[in-house]
Amino acid sequence: MVDLGRSIGLDRVLDRQVQKLNPFVGGVDWSQTKAYYYPVNGFFVNLEGREMFGTVSPGAEYEDVVADLMRRLEALEDPHTGERLLPIVKRREELFEGRNLEAIPDVFVEFLDRPYDAYFQDYDVESFMVDNEWGDGTHRRNGLYIGAGPAFARGDDVEGLEIFDVAPNVLHALGCPVPKYMDGRFRPDLFAAGVGDHATYEDVDRRPGGRGGISAEEEKDLEKKLRGLGYL
Repeated sequence: MVDLGRSIGLDRVLDRQVQKLNPFVGGVDWSQTKAYYYPVNGFFVNLEGREMFGTVSPGAEYEDVVADLMRRLEALEDPHTGERLLPIVKRREELFEGRNLEAIPDVFVEFLDRPYDAYFQDYDVESFMVDNEWGDGTHRRNGLYIGAGPAFARGDDVEGLEIFDVAPNVLHALGCPVPKYMDGRFRPDLFAAGVGDHATYEDVDRRPGGRGGISAEEEKDLEKKLRGLGYL
């Protein structure tokens, strides 16, 4: 049905209805909304021209909303301890870069290591910060690293490893060169003697159609499929 509607030019109408039914933000009065939380630990400004029901003008008003939102988030306290509830509140530009920056939240947050999360589905809850005493498996900054096999170092704890570091070290373990543009770091301390002596690097063409990304035709095909699924 969605595909049929789009085939006769009803893209915008369908997108509006899909957004209203969105289980995360459906039912929100967008005309009174300047910013909203989405379950990726981030807040979007309801920006005109980008959001479907945008109310905030680009430029000075956008900057004022972002600054006010960040001040309010930084002032939130844990009701049990009085500690700052969100130890990290950052603009997206402080954390990320790239051509698709507009597609991610304007402000990112990180919760204390307690079973808190933010919900917009339950409109009868007095606070949008819900304290789940049982925990809900939400994301944490620190994860687990386990390396097993003859190529890996044994016994020592690994410090300072980031998720960005996984790809270049996996490539090295597979005997493949590491593209120079990768953000991650080669970590020789992860490997056994002789295996982690050095990494081989290569330049990779990052232009559209090069090895560093998908072609323009592939991108259009991907966009078509995502629209057909109702994501765009």
